[in-house]
Amino acid sequence: MATKCTPHEMADEFMRGDIKMTPPAFAAAFGPEAVDSDYEFTKRVMEFSPDRMHHWSLGPPIHAQEQVLLITKSILPAKSAESGIFNVHNDTYQGFQQGNPEAQSAKKDGIILTLYATDDTFEVVFAQKESTHSISQPEINRIIQSLHRSESKGPAVSAPH
Repeated sequence: MATKCTPHEMADEFMRGDIKMTPPAFAAAFGPEAVDSDYEFTKRVMEFSPDRMHHWSLGPPIHAQEQVLLITKSILPAKSAESGIFNVHNDTYQGFQQGNPEAQSAKKDGIILTLYATDDTFEVVFAQKESTHSISQPEINRIIQSLHRSESKGPAVSAPH
């Protein structure tokens, strides 16, 4: 399944719906770049882990920021991320692959590929439950490298002969 999303959709949804934060509060929790970039927001969350927390910090703002990051980290990744989260990119897109195709769990949990550009997000879900052929990492890499922006504004239509 492939889906195209609008830019900033994830950050906007978090600010408006899920956690209801103003842009300045969102920037304080996730970094100023995260307000305008779903990739930066996701990167900040995916790269955060409990071992990066400042346990001995005396500043409540730091504890609050890290608590928001840790809670978001427990919500944002899909089940497939349990077998690995990988940073991927090509000339147009950068993003994350959730799931390792070599892991046994990839067969039941699938693999999610989310790629971000400045003006859109492209997501591909590889659901493999009923498949006799499992997708391999080289096949995923080929898909990532083949994705590019199309200059066409509409569907390609050929004239009847």
